[in-house]
Amino acid sequence: MSARYYCYGSGGPFTPFAIIGAFLVLVATFFIALPLFLGAVVAFGAAAAYLSWRINRAIKKAEEEFLKQERCGDAHCIEHTEYVIDITPDRDE
Repeated sequence: MSARYYCYGSGGPFTPFAIIGAFLVLVATFFIALPLFLGAVVAFGAAAAYLSWRINRAIKKAEEEFLKQERCGDAHCIEHTEYVIDITPDRDE
């Protein structure tokens, strides 16, 4: 009598089920990572917009102070070498 050997799963590491499973994992990972990435873009964009708004406001105040000091010819005015830039928030804002 001869012995019979059965070998299951001899299709190699890339069977059709493994390829479909890997594809489904990649699609699921993409749809999980996409909202996280977009959320990070929105958060960093909002922070950058706020910082640019604050910087532009500070620069505008600095220009106003500089023009005020240039126009002032009195003795009580600050000299041009001593610039004071006040960027504290106004009470009416």
